[in-house]
Amino acid sequence: MKKMLGIIIVLLLIIIVIISLAFYSYVKNNSNNNNNSTNKQNISTINSIEEPYMLDGPGSIHNFFRDKSFSEWEELVSRFYGEYYGMYDIEVECNFNDEGKFFSTVTSENEVVAEYVFDDSSGIATETSTGEVVNFDSGVIIPSYGADASMSEYVDFTDNECIAIGYVTDLNEEAFIEKYFPDGSYGTLENYDFRYEANRTPGYGNKFVIIPINNKVKITVYDCYIGDDGELYTDNTLILNQNEPFILLDDYIEYTPSMCIKFEYNGFEEMFPITFSGEDGTLDLNGYEMEVKDISLY
Repeated sequence: MKKMLGIIIVLLLIIIVIISLAFYSYVKNNSNNNNNSTNKQNISTINSIEEPYMLDGPGSIHNFFRDKSFSEWEELVSRFYGEYYGMYDIEVECNFNDEGKFFSTVTSENEVVAEYVFDDSSGIATETSTGEVVNFDSGVIIPSYGADASMSEYVDFTDNECIAIGYVTDLNEEAFIEKYFPDGSYGTLENYDFRYEANRTPGYGNKFVIIPINNKVKITVYDCYIGDDGELYTDNTLILNQNEPFILLDDYIEYTPSMCIKFEYNGFEEMFPITFSGEDGTLDLNGYEMEVKDISLY
């Protein structure tokens, strides 16, 4: 009887092993079939990408740059060369280089005339050999703010003036742009928005445009407050050593300053608060008029 019971137990164990092996084989085959199906779908997806799309860079598909196709950018560059330089018999090719930067090559009679590299965020192009900066969207050359390049073409700096500040409102912004940025470069300025998140809507708060005479001017912007002793004190550093024109946005500033600007130029250093006069509502630059120019349109 005991012998018979032992045989039955052995048979049950064998049956359990056989069932387990069969189940494992089923699961493995099913997994392989799913993987093959997924791979076929991926291959099908890649094969369905039609020209002019092309794989370029790590997992990226490039045939557009800033919502324009290569051919549209080539047309803009060609039009610019025709209208600005009178060069119509040229060839323009746009693409991405090995570093992922969008560029445009201009050739004439099989010789390279120019090569431009485009900024990813603004779309502004810089010629690699001359440094010429072009906004091909608007078809204009943007003046360089180099160390020796003065902004006096648009801002009439005089005597010791080395920095200009303009208070810009919704009502006068168009006129402000026409007067000081007729080249279309206003849209390329760096925007520093220090308004509360909920207030970052068009028309809310104050907008100031800061323009140095050249990039030798170093501009730093701070949070500030007036102490009990009536003196101006700085707090957080908001912008450090900016040397090109930029836009500054903040919640409403009235007669008590909450932001101030420090500038350094040729060994001279000064700091002034951004505030308005209680008499006429204009920017209060009392004591700083020799170096700071008010270009607001009142």
